[in-house]
This record gives sequence, C-alpha cells and structure tokens, in this order.
Amino acid sequence: MTTQMMYDENDTIISSNTTVATNSVTYSEYKNFYENAKFASTVICFPIVCAVGIVGNILILFILPRRCMRSSNTCYLIGIAAADLVLLVVQVPHLIGGIASVKEDRGFITFNSYYQLARYGISNMCITCTGWLTIAVAVERFIVIKRPLNVGQICTVPRARWITAGIFLVSSALYITNFFEFTPNSAAPNGPLMLMTTLGKDDTYNQYIFYMDTLVAAFIPFILLFIFNALLIYHLMRHRHVRRSLSWQYKVQMAKRKKDKDTQHVTLVVIAIIAMFLLSRSLAIYLNILCLVYGRTYAFDTGPQHHLNMGLKYISNLLVNTNASVNFMLYSIISSKFQRIFLESCACEKKKRGYTYTFTENPISSV
Repeated sequence: MTTQMMYDENDTIISSNTTVATNSVTYSEYKNFYENAKFASTVICFPIVCAVGIVGNILILFILPRRCMRSSNTCYLIGIAAADLVLLVVQVPHLIGGIASVKEDRGFITFNSYYQLARYGISNMCITCTGWLTIAVAVERFIVIKRPLNVGQICTVPRARWITAGIFLVSSALYITNFFEFTPNSAAPNGPLMLMTTLGKDDTYNQYIFYMDTLVAAFIPFILLFIFNALLIYHLMRHRHVRRSLSWQYKVQMAKRKKDKDTQHVTLVVIAIIAMFLLSRSLAIYLNILCLVYGRTYAFDTGPQHHLNMGLKYISNLLVNTNASVNFMLYSIISSKFQRIFLESCACEKKKRGYTYTFTENPISSV
C-alpha cells in the first residue's frame, strides 16, 4: 500500500479466512469499522469530494492561465490543478458503477473491466505528479525567500514549464507498467473484472514496484515537503518577529512595499498547500510502514487487523482525493489576488464585457 490508488479484485473483496486466531469481539469491531469506513467514504463523502473538486479545479484552470497571473509559480499550480482534475474525473465512472442498475448492466460490466485498468494506472501517475509538483512549488518559494536577487534568473516561466512537463513525463514512465499488470476478464461478471497477467504475478516485479512506489510517491515527497514547510514557516514567523521589533516609521515604509507583502502572502498560500498535502498523506505513510514491516498480504489479507487496515485504506484514498479538491478553496480563502480575478471574471461574464483585470504586481507573485 502506497499513496497510490491500488486495485483490489472486485475492489471490495477481503479475505475473511484469516489464519491468525483473533478475539471474536475485536474481529467483529474491526469488520464493522471496515464496512462503515467503506460506506462512508465511497457512498457518502466521495461523490461530494469529486463534484466539488472537479468544479474547483476547472475554475483554477480558468483563472491561473490569465496573463496577469503569469509566473513560474503559476505554472506549477496549473500542473497540480490539471493532475488533480484528471485524478478526480477518472473516479466518476467508479462512483456510477456503485448504482445497482448500472452495475448489473452487461455493457457497463464490459466497459468497467477496461476502465478499472485505466483508473489504476492513471490515478498512480496523477498522484505522483501532484506530489513532485508540490515539491517544485516549495523549492521555488524557498529560493524566492533565500535568494531574492537571483529569482529573475532561476525562477523563470520557461524553466517552470519544462520542469512541469518533465514531472508529468517521468511519472507516466514510472507507472506505465501498471497497465500491463492486469487484463480485462472477458468472462465477467462470472469471475473478477480483471485477471492478473504474468507481469503482475512476477515476485521480482512486484517487489520493485512496491519499493519504487514507497520511495518515489510516499516517503521522499513527504519528508522533503515536511522539511521545506518547516523552513517556510520559520521564515514567516521570523519575518513577522522582525517587523514587530522595527520602529513605527519603518513599519509604515515596509507596509508600503508591495513586493514584500506579496512575497509573504504567496508564502502563506504555499504553506497551506503543503500542510494540506502532508495531512492527506499521513495515513498513507502509516499504511506504508505497516506494509514494509509486515508485508502487504499480512497487513491487508491474513493479519489479525486486516479489516482495520482496509478501512484505513479507504479513508486514506478519500483524503488523497480530498487534497485534490481543496486547492480552489485555499486560493479563495487566502489569496486576495485570486479572489479579485475570480470575482472580476464572474462580473465580466455577467455583464458580457471584454475587458481584462490588470495588475502591476511583482513577477514572483502568482496567487
């Protein structure tokens, strides 16, 4: 189990024939927890999260590409919004498949056997893209803070575009083999939707993909973002402490410096984005550690707490998709510039005017 969306046969089947003797009351409690977590996350919360996230990310992709928002930082945020949007869109047929009348339709069953394969691979790619693009945002913000005189040479729009494209390409290359781990079952619904291929059964390949997932998609992004967020928070607190210690006249001068105000404002947005990312991945990190220590089979199939862990897996997947849905809200709440352009865009559509909203803010400010 990594931060990735993982395919389970029929997406719900869990072995109840555990080989480990467990207390019947505890086992029953864990099973109830699993069933409640699965129902609450997939039936109640997931449709809301997907609907809000799809609309929010479309609005982000409508606002951020504006000329007045152009910056290297914005390039990464557009990449994150695009990856999040694709991640949420590919979940929609899975939600529709939960409807009994649709689930039993022969045509949908055939479609679903191919769709689940695509969902498995695309979800992994998008989640990894989001993680590393968030790292790119954090690194750039750290450069802006520590090397403000070199920002114009280092943090350029063309470079940000190349880095964003590179992250998408590398993430796709890393997980392209996911599409060859399973094959659609032509006999479905008489049996599972997908059958494991020779590659999917290969122990060496499974070991490689597990450790690669764990490092590239879970531990390395989490550790790097934790460190960078701590540094950004330290800088923000230190900056405010310095401003409080300055004389009143100098504070007035500092308040008039739009560049300084923008830098701190954007830093706050980045801190919020990273904090939400870390929060949404914390449970996945815990499940990763369980798999590293005990093995995935023991953690999710034969172990005494496998129902508990499977329930946590559903919650973890919900948190990952929630993280893909909340960036619009973060921008709207924290970023006054994003708010102004969003409201201006709404006003333009309402009044059918063709003017654009212009700013004279510094090039390092993006939101």
